[in-house]
Amino acid sequence: MFIDLAQGLHPDAGQHHEVHKDIIVTPLFTEEFCRDLVRTAEHWEHRMLRHSQPEEDLGYDALHFGRISGLLFEDWVAAWCEHLDPIIRQVWPLTRIPGWQDPFIMRYSPGDTDHLDLHHDYSTVSFNCKLNQDYEGAALTFPRQNWTAQDVPVGHAILWPSTVTHPHSVPEIEQGVKYSLTAWTWPTGTDNMPGIANRFTDHR
Repeated sequence: MFIDLAQGLHPDAGQHHEVHKDIIVTPLFTEEFCRDLVRTAEHWEHRMLRHSQPEEDLGYDALHFGRISGLLFEDWVAAWCEHLDPIIRQVWPLTRIPGWQDPFIMRYSPGDTDHLDLHHDYSTVSFNCKLNQDYEGAALTFPRQNWTAQDVPVGHAILWPSTVTHPHSVPEIEQGVKYSLTAWTWPTGTDNMPGIANRFTDHR
C-alpha cells in the first residue's frame, strides 16, 4: 500500500495558524491523505503494537510510520521542518527540537482502547491530527485550558508543550471508530519508542 506524504500536504500547510492558550492549530494534511492513513491502519490493524505508560496507567494500540515505510518517516521529518518548525519558533521562540520520534496512528473503538485518562506526554512539543470524523465522543481535551479539539478539522495539526502545563485526555468514544495521528519530539522520557531522527545528524 503506497502512501506519499509529500503529495498529501494541505495547500495551506504552514501558511497560517491559530493559538488557543498555547495550543497551536494549523492546516497540514489533505482529507484524502487522512483517508489513506485510515485505510492503511484498517488494513494493518492486526499488526498494531501495544504501548503502555504504566506510571500513568495508559495503554493503546499504535501503527508507526516506520513500520509502514521508512521513507514515510523521512518525509514526516521534512514536513515538520518546512511547515511546523517556523510556526513553533514564532509562538515559542526559545524552543529547541533536536529530533523526532516515529509518528503513530492510534485507534479508539468501543470495547478496545476507548479513551485515555488525563496524562502528560514524553515530549517537548506534542502533535495530534484527527484523521476521520465519522464517530462521536473521544475529543482530545485540555481541561486546564478549557479547550477541546472537537471542532478542529480533519488534517489540521494540533501542537502543544507537553510535559507541565498541558495535561490532556480523550474521553470515551460513544459511537464509531476514531483514528488520529500522534507524534512526539525527541528526546523523550522513554527509550523504547522506534524511529528517532536527529535534526543535526540525520536531516539536511
